[in-house]
Amino acid sequence: MCSCRRPRSTADIGFIVTQGYRVGNGTLIVIQSPSPALTMPEGVDLPRMGEALLRVLGMSDADARRLAQQIDWTSTLIIPLPTNLVQFREVQVDGSTGLVLEQTGQDTGEPDRFVIWERGGIVYAVSGHNVSVDELLQTADSMK
Repeated sequence: MCSCRRPRSTADIGFIVTQGYRVGNGTLIVIQSPSPALTMPEGVDLPRMGEALLRVLGMSDADARRLAQQIDWTSTLIIPLPTNLVQFREVQVDGSTGLVLEQTGQDTGEPDRFVIWERGGIVYAVSGHNVSVDELLQTADSMK
C-alpha cells in the first residue's frame, strides 16, 4: 500500500459584495468579488478542459477554442448555465471583454439578464429583472 499523496486541486473564492436598486418597475443588482484562484496538479491542460466546458455549454467548436485560449483558467470563475435556458454573447465593458446572459422562457420574477466581466483581479456582474441590456451595460460601464 502506498502512502503517497496525490496532488490536490484547490479553489480560493473570496467574499461577494452585492447592492440592489429599484429601477422603474424593475430591479438591478451590482455584484463584486475577487477572482477565484485555482491550483491544479502539474500537467493539467486547463485551456483544453475549459474548451470542453464551453462546448458543453453550447458554444461552437471554433468559438470555444478561441475563447478558451483567451481565458486565464486559474483565476476565472465559470458559471455553468444550461443553453436551453440562457442565451449569451460577448460584449465590451469599459475596455474588458464580458458576457451578456439572457434568460429564455418563462418569467420567474428573478433577474433575467446579466452582464459579467473581470478586470484587475475582480469579477463584476450587473443583473436585472425588467431592466434592458442597454441599462445593464450602461451601469457596468460606469463602474470604476
